[in-house]
Amino acid sequence: MTRLYSDAHLHLTSLAENAVEAVLSGPDSMLCSSAFTLKEWQELCSIEEAVKGDVRILKAFGIHPQNPDIEGLEILEKLLSESGTGAPDAIGEAGYDFFTKVFEAQEKQQDEAWYGQLELAATYGKPLVVHLRHAVDRMFRDASILKKVPSVIFHSFPGSPLEAEALRKRGINAYFSFGKPVMNKRKNSIECVQKLPDEWIFFETDAPFQTLKGETSTQIADIARIFEVAALLRGYGITVESAENQEGLQSGPEKLAAIAGANFRKAYMLD
Repeated sequence: MTRLYSDAHLHLTSLAENAVEAVLSGPDSMLCSSAFTLKEWQELCSIEEAVKGDVRILKAFGIHPQNPDIEGLEILEKLLSESGTGAPDAIGEAGYDFFTKVFEAQEKQQDEAWYGQLELAATYGKPLVVHLRHAVDRMFRDASILKKVPSVIFHSFPGSPLEAEALRKRGINAYFSFGKPVMNKRKNSIECVQKLPDEWIFFETDAPFQTLKGETSTQIADIARIFEVAALLRGYGITVESAENQEGLQSGPEKLAAIAGANFRKAYMLD
């Protein structure tokens, strides 16, 4: 039985060559990969060209809050002004990261990078991929601006189900993505996967990052494990084995993959 998964956020240029071809195939397999420099962007475009027709690769360009290089705004705007397949499909990952004292000291630069990307997302009508650590409050502060962005994808959302619901109630077209923290007993991630409506969620690897204890890297293939755990958390109890033995049944991961795939298409404006 073939399972076609979507991966809402990862970093192809940091993975081994041929990583995509080895794992995903079929026109319904989709992923969104971020780049943060012009060199990474060019590499990402080359990867997309190499696997065209086998998997749908969406390309995002952004300024990561851990390295808020404001010069990236000029590159981003130039890329956005290009027509055709050369332009980014999304902006990001953008956002805030106050996880360490070093990152906290860059608050001013993070602000400048955040508001610049936010404005470009609204102006060009692009989905915005958001990175948040110790900074969910900033999204409530800027809700009136985020409402102007066509869709906001919270990569590895760190907040609670109540915070996710509150962001949606403020008029933000928000989607919430989850990865290996659901396998790592992260309370908020697990509760969100259990409680949020089907229409708001999808899943990611953040490959090669966001590893579990004992791992040196995350691979694209790990998306299957994430879907398996998430399907159990959401109560989709049909196993892969029982589905394979009974025609017409979907396994839990397949059912969730169909839901996540539909949300991926909406959030990244493919429909």
